[in-house]
Amino acid sequence: MKLIGAALPRTGTMSLYTALTGLDVRCYHMKEVLLNTFKGRNDLGRWRRVFTLASGSPERLALLQEILEGYDACCDAPCCYVYPELMQLHPEASVMLTRRDPARWRASVAETIYGQFYLKSLSPVATVGIALHRVLFRLPVFWIFGVIGTFMGERRMVWGPFMVDGVVPAFDDPAAGPGIEQHFTDWISSVESSVPPEKLIVLEAPYPGAYEKLCDRLSKPIPEQSYPHVNDKAELKMGFKAIRIIFHLITLLTILGSTLVIGLLIASSPLAVLAAAALTVLLLYVAQKSVLRIISNIGTTDQNNPA
Repeated sequence: MKLIGAALPRTGTMSLYTALTGLDVRCYHMKEVLLNTFKGRNDLGRWRRVFTLASGSPERLALLQEILEGYDACCDAPCCYVYPELMQLHPEASVMLTRRDPARWRASVAETIYGQFYLKSLSPVATVGIALHRVLFRLPVFWIFGVIGTFMGERRMVWGPFMVDGVVPAFDDPAAGPGIEQHFTDWISSVESSVPPEKLIVLEAPYPGAYEKLCDRLSKPIPEQSYPHVNDKAELKMGFKAIRIIFHLITLLTILGSTLVIGLLIASSPLAVLAAAALTVLLLYVAQKSVLRIISNIGTTDQNNPA
């Protein structure tokens, strides 16, 4: 590991991920958690395990080493929440910190991760859906249909230190704004005070000299193109909305399909059972492939370097 990201989500971490990937640096990001899980690596399950273990414990450090094996860099959640332990595992690595205005950061989180993806007020269907997805996630073969709902119900790896007694603060509540923004500012200060200056790379929009700083640490030539600008708020909101719709669709398909199969079993209609089960699995597969396509496309539109 050459570079460790300590910056919180919605501070340009996807642009950083894109920049490093363009430099042929294999970088770990929240996007990798989901993509690797869909590929069968179960990063989601392993990260959930990480946050049940004591900070700095040998088992947790070994698990972090296992998850990030083969990567040269990392950024975004959940890696940023364990950056001190990653520094312990990789003492020669530099630490990256992207910063932005606290009020604009909170507003961005409120409109995207909190407002569109995190199910802040669970409807009955969503509550049942998350529980159902967690069951599916534990089953052989069917685990793939439970990935997105399991992730949507996960708080620790998404919100990290912003959780208080298991509760995520209301990012869209103006009254809670000052406290959240102060927490953000304190996080930046703690990174700057805990990381030796010679190991700290500070990046801030519009990222002047970002490539120069990164390439200097990586001993790579500076690319000619502009530093990327991806994961636009409007684009991200659309992607999250689509994922939420598919999450509910998978939930309803699973419930309706299971009910139909059970009903047909009671009615002793084996051929109809097989047909209903096959149709349900097919529809679930199509929905899951749609989720995978959306996740794969998040952050691929570079406004600074259009194709």
